[in-house]
Amino acid sequence: MFHHFHGGCHIVCQGSISGEELYDMVTFLEKKYTIVDAAEWLRKACNEGPSDEEICLTFDDGLRCQYDIALPILNDLGIKAFWFIYSSPLVGVMEKLEVYRHFRFSKFASIEDFYAVFWIFLEKVSKQMDVNYKRSLSDFEMSNFCKEFAFYSFQDRQFRYFRDIILGQEKYYSLMDSLISYYGYKPHKELLWIDRNGIKDLYARGHIIGLHSHSHPTNLKSFDYEDQLREYRINSEVIESIIGQKPNVASYPCGSFNSDTVHILRNIGVNAAFVESTYRAENDIYHIPREDHANIMAKMNEGRLCNEDNSIYEQPAETYKSYK
Repeated sequence: MFHHFHGGCHIVCQGSISGEELYDMVTFLEKKYTIVDAAEWLRKACNEGPSDEEICLTFDDGLRCQYDIALPILNDLGIKAFWFIYSSPLVGVMEKLEVYRHFRFSKFASIEDFYAVFWIFLEKVSKQMDVNYKRSLSDFEMSNFCKEFAFYSFQDRQFRYFRDIILGQEKYYSLMDSLISYYGYKPHKELLWIDRNGIKDLYARGHIIGLHSHSHPTNLKSFDYEDQLREYRINSEVIESIIGQKPNVASYPCGSFNSDTVHILRNIGVNAAFVESTYRAENDIYHIPREDHANIMAKMNEGRLCNEDNSIYEQPAETYKSYK
């Protein structure tokens, strides 16, 4: 699972890698695994099941840096991947999740510098936002929030806890918009997301275009059924209008989903969905595990390809068998 890349006009940010690092990672993985083109991997997943040695590459969010930096590497290596696209930027929306991320890394020397400002600002406005700041800190320290993502630092998890659980979307947006205004930051849409022509190009090259919700909420499972349905129905309609085909595969934004999400995906014709965790729910095609590229980078740096159980996953099943 890949997200951000740096190089050229695309800035270095937390978790981003270069095209050269992607090439090295593919070379590293191919020492043990066979990278299967997305269409073939999906066909196997929906039928007999890929073997434990067969893996695929996935890209979330439809980011311009993926198209500019990663796609040329994939072209050179002859690899077709999954591209999970959230669609609001394709209808003119400057989706704030990515805008805020770019702001954090374009206006601050490090993520730690941003967090320092964020906590000071949050504490100052916590009363008017009706947030019990100290109590929330204590609750976080006793929680296991995001501990399954080993590449997140303590502060990364703490920030996401306040963003997703304590503040929620409306209060978080209000706080971040105030910070952006204070720093005079102006986002550039063409720098952040792949446009319609880019998605058409990916599809024409044989890559699989999948769903990733419309607006990329960070806590989708907290939405009621109708709001979740709207997220994926619009997402599907926008993507179909671009590639001329109804998408039949998805990934969950921020790994957030529940039984409603799965029911909705089934009803709109999605045959398989990827999560953000490496936990393998055996034979569940709507819970296909993924390894974040940050974990692979860590294993490359350690000179090791897999876990002690000879798998890149936390809890391997014998095989994928049939997910149906």
